[in-house]
Amino acid sequence: MILSVKLDAQAPAASPRPPVRCAVYARVSVADPQGNGLTSIDVQVEACRAYIKSQRGLGWVVVEPAYKDEGVTGATLKRPGLRALLDDIRQDKIDVVVVHRLDRLSRSLFDLSELIPLLRVQRVELVSVTQQLDTQTPNGRLSLNLLTSFAEFEREIIGERTREKVAATRGKGLWQGKGR
Repeated sequence: MILSVKLDAQAPAASPRPPVRCAVYARVSVADPQGNGLTSIDVQVEACRAYIKSQRGLGWVVVEPAYKDEGVTGATLKRPGLRALLDDIRQDKIDVVVVHRLDRLSRSLFDLSELIPLLRVQRVELVSVTQQLDTQTPNGRLSLNLLTSFAEFEREIIGERTREKVAATRGKGLWQGKGR
């Protein structure tokens, strides 16, 4: 028995994938005092844009403008560029955050362990251009999980030390903390 299948010429073509919206985040601790020429933050942004362009076949597109913090430490999450990025992530405007290096996003593993769950909840991937960190791959997720595990461990050790110090201080009848 021969089966005959009639192809419908009017069948809709497969719908194209929606673009993958990629945000560039760059940070430098010390702003360029002269403000002329190619700065470190410009190099970061251009490297991230070039990486996104190389992923065009996967539907990646750059969200403009880049999110930048110039002259702001990575030891805090209170940065205007980072806050704007997080606001846009919460508003579902971003699919992937691209950084030059992970320490541009945060120098604190503790802060990183707060950022990563926010990205996961919003289904936003994190990619580092110069490091093997791409949360879209199993190896990237493993690396990120290791980093956040160490951050959690660090946070717990600090808590233990603090509790031990308070107990020792109280044991000696001393007061620790602000005022009475």
